[in-house]
Amino acid sequence: MNSLSMESLSMNSDVATCLETHASARVFFDEWSGKPVLEAEALARGWEEGPSRRGYAARLASRGHVDSRSLEDHLSWLLGEVRARLPELAEAGTFRVDFFCYWVSARGHGGPDLSAALLGGVAEMGASLSFDVYFDGDVDGNNVDGDVDVCRDQETKGDWSRLRRQLVDAGESNAEGGTRVAQAAVERLLGPDVIHDAVSEYLSGGDWSELARSVLRLLRSPLARRACLETIREGDPDRRRSATELLRAICTLESAEVLRPLLSDADPEVAMWAAKGVDELALDLSDEALERWIQDLERSPVGEVRAVGAELRLRLDQRDSGSR
Repeated sequence: MNSLSMESLSMNSDVATCLETHASARVFFDEWSGKPVLEAEALARGWEEGPSRRGYAARLASRGHVDSRSLEDHLSWLLGEVRARLPELAEAGTFRVDFFCYWVSARGHGGPDLSAALLGGVAEMGASLSFDVYFDGDVDGNNVDGDVDVCRDQETKGDWSRLRRQLVDAGESNAEGGTRVAQAAVERLLGPDVIHDAVSEYLSGGDWSELARSVLRLLRSPLARRACLETIREGDPDRRRSATELLRAICTLESAEVLRPLLSDADPEVAMWAAKGVDELALDLSDEALERWIQDLERSPVGEVRAVGAELRLRLDQRDSGSR
């Protein structure tokens, strides 16, 4: 999916003083049906769902979708995305919506500028709106009349303090350390262009495709998963198969639901790679979650997919017998 560039369209005054901004929509379920929430089309648009510190949740970030320094643009896009998913969300249980906003000043002053229409839309949804605002610009007043891009050029790429804040804002616990936090940090240091180039390199089958795959497998990047899903939707058979093989290698427990619709894909090879992705995650799945996956695998018309289901059924039975 192409990024949405709104820089030239936005009339909000915060653009002039903003160095960086993005937002995320978070849907927390007070009561959850226990079944997958989102349909394949939503997952392909970048939504992810899974366990969180506040229970089962679905989440979508504007980063990588909206290219703008106006927070209004990011929230407007997210508001439309959440509205489109309300029927799916309501079927899954009772929930609360939270829009979390990240905004960095370029000059040490200013702040987000939001319209009454946008705030009305948030209120109509009964959602909460929270902000994390930082003043990292030139607080002494130098370059007040300068170009924001100059401030961008003066950023220190090794600003670990800002990186940590961004990770916290993205929901990475306290971002103090650990494999998952390190993966998210490296993804941000590399940037979306490098991630997308790595996916393209693998799909092209070029000389460095295996190196690209190894890096992507290490990072397990949400941006890379989104690129794979976009390729799968495009329709070219060979690229769809390669994208599904890569997707199964970079899926996480939290993003596993992107594999479910692919188990019934019309292309048996796509379905087979999706099944292998489930197999790789099976060890970390709860018994209840694994049972749901096995039932989907067992219903498949593809023999290799059913074979994965049979193997996982055997493992689940061994779990049960071992716990007695």
